[in-house]
Amino acid sequence: MASQIPFVEGERLLLRTHSMEDWQTCCEIWGNAEVARFTGGKTQNSEEVWRRLLLFQGAWVSLGYGYWLIEEKESAKIIGAVGFCDFKRNGLSDIHGEAELGYALHPESWGKGYATEACELALDWFIQHHSSKNIVCIISSPNHASINVANKLGFTHRRSCTYNGEASEIFERVHCEE
Repeated sequence: MASQIPFVEGERLLLRTHSMEDWQTCCEIWGNAEVARFTGGKTQNSEEVWRRLLLFQGAWVSLGYGYWLIEEKESAKIIGAVGFCDFKRNGLSDIHGEAELGYALHPESWGKGYATEACELALDWFIQHHSSKNIVCIISSPNHASINVANKLGFTHRRSCTYNGEASEIFERVHCEE
């Protein structure tokens, strides 16, 4: 299956498939309290991260798109994850069937433009292969840095909502043609 997941290369970053060998590094990212602050509110333990890895790989088979690991080219260090999924989120049926862009980076990689670069690489790939699908993203209302990234990427605000008890914003990129 890993051979079916595309490899995407940018100026500073590589987007590549998750492998089971990446589990421990992913535990460090998803178990980080600063990452959790805007990705569900709680850190994930090693079992939850294992499930996340399986979910990310399975999305590629089921949907034709999914999540990549973000690797910094210069250091070969895994710094986060980026990609798309249709999570069928409870209470948000209006986005079911739309591809949801998401990302998370380890705090050591924040403020370097990596989120924007990784999302641009992912979006370019997605638009080439799924140009007819709308793209949305859900961002915690206090996460101003991610809202800025969404704006830079051409997303517009669709609506405010509450997701899992947290004030959130839904952004969309309806016209996906280049």
